[in-house]
Amino acid sequence: MLRTLNERQIDIARFPVTARGLAELLAEVKVGKLETSRAREVFQVMLDAGKTAAEAIQHLGIEQVDDTALVALCRELLAANPKIAAEAKAGQPKGIGQLIGQAKKKNPNVNPNRVKEICLELIAKEG
Repeated sequence: MLRTLNERQIDIARFPVTARGLAELLAEVKVGKLETSRAREVFQVMLDAGKTAAEAIQHLGIEQVDDTALVALCRELLAANPKIAAEAKAGQPKGIGQLIGQAKKKNPNVNPNRVKEICLELIAKEG
């Protein structure tokens, strides 16, 4: 918000997103419906198009991905990346970041934290 005020050289009274709109966006992040990078996209649409958070989310086609779909995606990614799975199982989970990147390419609506959690849970169940 401060960056936008500085870039546009406007004061807070002329800021295009209302306090209520900003609170709506933050609430979506807090309850886990939006992760931070997607929230930034929503914020930008709110700024540029004067939309509410809900309208911006709809405009961007952002929707929640249920855990059943996430589990299936994580299984697919782990099967396609056995080296990463083996490293994580051996206590070196750095490669999970690559799986998160692959998951976001397949479905930009996935929550990266949930992908990581599910992948680690699936790896732990294997052992």
